[in-house]
Amino acid sequence: MTVLRRHGTTIALCVGAVLLTALLLWDRDQVTTDEAADRKYQLFDAWRVDELAKVTITTGDQELRLTSSLGDDGSRDWSLEEGGMAVDVDEQAVGQYLVSLEFAAFERRIQGMDRQVLGLTAPRLVVQVEMGKLSYTLRLGKDAPSPPGAVYAELEGGSRGSQTYVVTKELREALDVPAGALRARNLVPYLSIELQSFELKGPEVSFTLARGGWGGRTAGAFLLTAAAPIGKVRASRRELDGWLRVLGGLEVDRFTELPAADDPAAHELVLTPLDQSKPTGRLVMGGRCEGGGTLIVRRQPRPAAGCLSDQVAESMLIPPEQLVDHRVVGTAGGDIVELEFSGEGITVDLARAQKGWHMRKPDDQPVGKGTMKPLVEGLGTAEGKLLPPAEVTDLGALGLAEPRAQVRILGLPERATTATATERSERIDVGTARDGVVHVRRLDDGAVLAITTDTASFLLPRPSALRSTQIYDLPLSRIHSLTLDCDGKHQHMSRTPQGDWTLLEPKLEGLGADLSLANSFADRLRKLAGLRWASEHRQPAQQLGQPWCIIKAVAASGIEGGETKEVTRQLRVVLGAEVQGGHYAQHDDADAVFVAPRTLGSLARRWLLDRAALMFDADDIDRLTLTGRGDRRLTIDKQGSRWVDQDNPSSQAGEVVKTGLEQLLAEGVDHLGAAGPQEGMDHPVLRIEVLLRSAPDEPVVLTVGSGEVFHNTSVFFVRRSGIDATFAVAQSRLRPLIDAL
Repeated sequence: MTVLRRHGTTIALCVGAVLLTALLLWDRDQVTTDEAADRKYQLFDAWRVDELAKVTITTGDQELRLTSSLGDDGSRDWSLEEGGMAVDVDEQAVGQYLVSLEFAAFERRIQGMDRQVLGLTAPRLVVQVEMGKLSYTLRLGKDAPSPPGAVYAELEGGSRGSQTYVVTKELREALDVPAGALRARNLVPYLSIELQSFELKGPEVSFTLARGGWGGRTAGAFLLTAAAPIGKVRASRRELDGWLRVLGGLEVDRFTELPAADDPAAHELVLTPLDQSKPTGRLVMGGRCEGGGTLIVRRQPRPAAGCLSDQVAESMLIPPEQLVDHRVVGTAGGDIVELEFSGEGITVDLARAQKGWHMRKPDDQPVGKGTMKPLVEGLGTAEGKLLPPAEVTDLGALGLAEPRAQVRILGLPERATTATATERSERIDVGTARDGVVHVRRLDDGAVLAITTDTASFLLPRPSALRSTQIYDLPLSRIHSLTLDCDGKHQHMSRTPQGDWTLLEPKLEGLGADLSLANSFADRLRKLAGLRWASEHRQPAQQLGQPWCIIKAVAASGIEGGETKEVTRQLRVVLGAEVQGGHYAQHDDADAVFVAPRTLGSLARRWLLDRAALMFDADDIDRLTLTGRGDRRLTIDKQGSRWVDQDNPSSQAGEVVKTGLEQLLAEGVDHLGAAGPQEGMDHPVLRIEVLLRSAPDEPVVLTVGSGEVFHNTSVFFVRRSGIDATFAVAQSRLRPLIDAL
């Protein structure tokens, strides 16, 4: 008794647990009250997704059977049989079908009617559902009188027993699926990352794509083999990626009967998986489908046939020439983790760091911010003309027997493959430049390409290219003087502490430096940044040995020690041949060549001389006389603040002329010295004689000659008496004065 008392509580708890377990197990075999209440408007009075095991759909003599299994990740996977034969399943279509079953609702209940009359003894559709211990059978019979398209239905199973209903046309169409509706329409049995090779054979297109063994996680990992003159060459990862996307998305419009034999003109695609335990895939494209389209047949591993649109079928027959890789580098820029450039006694070794790139050789230091992007982009876009194998017999003649330089690239491994090569290892040999052409050899496939010297610059060891492209960075106030010897023009000017510019050379009466142009040029120089680095040393083609432009400046770089004496700095930039975006350039005593912006060269070609030299102080003007062709003449007197036409005092001609004179700002100085015959000064369009109160004895004369284009602007040539130079003035500024006559 004492023992029973001592353990009574424990025994009671154990008995309770057993009874509860038994109750739960019994309850799983039944539809609960809550389930039935929640689903009183649905056909199925219970729906337990985690217990769905089998769904069988029978229409006439067609049977579709869906069977589920629990995947490794806990999700439920479905397999499909059509007529007892296993076929690929479309998980999305199955999911949609199961949702239609789960939320299948009825319009109304039917009682007391004969099952045979309702078509339920020979139903058009039978759906059987197994969920654990629960099972249901849904039958769809004849058409119901309302609503339009509705049918009679019978559901057997669950807590309601056998019930008869009317269901809508929409539910009937969702459940009465034809053969193939739940099948995967993609007939390709493997993903591209699972394959060792692709072989396309046929009367029009034939080639083989096989993993080259050099690794990499892009489509550039494949070697293309085709008939001469292609031979064996690396496949373009860009073109191949597009073809693989078409292949991966290859879906039939509809399924059809498997033909006994293939069309003799068909193309066959053989897919060899990396996993040798898996069967080879065989797709055959060719022949016509009833109703139009191209027939595609999967012979292995699981036979199936369907119809493709002709356009999709044609996109699969890509010419092998289109797959040839003309790029120098096969590794995608984002996949590169290490780079090594060696040659000419220089080695540059680079590796990706957590926040950018790090240089290991020739110096152990971080790489300048923003300098790697143009280098990696330049490598990625470098391409050339592929030489046929027959032309690659003498490497010495191509400058490749003893390469000028080598590039080694290490890239990320390909994702999710069992390929032997785990990471991308790439090497490129760079030959010497000959007649503006450089030959490079890819060690991937041994292919030789001809590229330009500009393209080759990205493949050479250039430590300078990894420095910042910011050449100078000084405040404008520190620029003391400018000297330009550019395009045959010599100019020398100094800057005052107040910010004005004094023209020292050339010495011209009545003409000084242009404040805006001089400031603009000095501003470009003091914050000069190169577009990119071009080479470690100047090359003859860059035309820097005898540059067309030499720019010098004296700048104050700061205070020496704690003294107030400024330390001056000499700036020097030379410009050579034009290149994309600008001009080859060198600065100070550096050997490295960079590309200076085109705007610097454009401004350096100009005279930085006063464009306001044709303008007058309105208060100093006493009289104006305008003379045009045909002896047309207009005289304007200054009467106080009014400008009056002598011949017609009431006209507005005076104000028009006044406004025109106030706008005579030149576009620039075209040249110094006497006017040329082409400038039309002997037969001017307009002659303006200005009598100044400050110099009444000798009028100032502006002569407007012929028209021309100056820096993309339509101008007239204009000369001013007393200044030995020809100006260019926009025609729009002079037109009001010409029209006033």
